Amino acid sequence: MAGMFHYVSSIVTIGIFLAFNTISYVAIGGALGVFFDFVPLGMCMSTIVSQTTLVAAGFYTQLPFGVSWIRYISPVFWTYRGIVKTALRWSDTYSCVRGQSDVGTNQCYLEFSPGIDALKRRGINVATFNDSQSDEVYLEVIMLCLLFLALQVIIFLTSALTKGRRRSSTHSKIETGSGHTEAVSQFDL
Repeated sequence: MAGMFHYVSSIVTIGIFLAFNTISYVAIGGALGVFFDFVPLGMCMSTIVSQTTLVAAGFYTQLPFGVSWIRYISPVFWTYRGIVKTALRWSDTYSCVRGQSDVGTNQCYLEFSPGIDALKRRGINVATFNDSQSDEVYLEVIMLCLLFLALQVIIFLTSALTKGRRRSSTHSKIETGSGHTEAVSQFDL
């Protein structure tokens, strides 16, 4: 596997991206679980959100201008972008039918591949000569961390507000045998 990506560090980086992607989607599921008390509704919304972020990542199709902003809140977009930047370098070559080139017979730089051009049109700048952004993955890691942390804050705030509302609504007054009332929560019963 290290021969496939040239460096063992590339494999570790790809593993880190996959782990961040997974924990981001777990956080999305946790946030939806806090929002919806009815489990089937939460599962349905989880599927809708997951599939929407997958399609909105923009690497399956070119998104219309009005909804192209959705890709920036998609964990899949940042994960895929980081993995592609980690795995592909501008100095990588592929077999082509050009004849003799700078890198050898029937070899071309990956930068001139139609697949790389399609990625660039979709906002994934990878394998570009003299462009430091095409090899660096700091932005992708930071964005995945921010997405995860934002979802954790949403989970915390929502559960804290929901718990406060539940606590105040579950207190009730019941009469005791001696004729006076006392406040009892449902947890005391």
